[in-house]
Amino acid sequence: MIGLDSWIFLEFYTKGRKWLKCEQVIKSIDIKVISTVVLLEIKYKLAKAFGKLEARKVLNKIKVNKSILIIDVDEKVAEKAANLRLKYYKSNVTELSYADCIHLSTAILSKCKKFYSGDPDFKGINEIPIEIV
Repeated sequence: MIGLDSWIFLEFYTKGRKWLKCEQVIKSIDIKVISTVVLLEIKYKLAKAFGKLEARKVLNKIKVNKSILIIDVDEKVAEKAANLRLKYYKSNVTELSYADCIHLSTAILSKCKKFYSGDPDFKGINEIPIEIV
């Protein structure tokens, strides 16, 4: 299993500079783990960029994809996320957002072998191998 940050989906669906690499990650044979907060970020950002209908279509594709496990944010995920933010957040240096910490804690608690993002703020995390795409 691998954990995915919302960045991977956003880069892919907006055809960003690294969309081909993101496509490889999304279409890999690995089971992908995401938190419900990934859905929030995708819907909001894609709705702003392309409209609500397009955002809904993308969310539906993700929800029906059998290789993607969507994990609810529960007490364990929330507490682990808070601990990660306390450990790694440094203003103007490593600005991991609350959402980033939730994505990361979801992957760690799900025992993912690796976490994928394009966000350089994930550099230096040592609880799980991180690949910055």
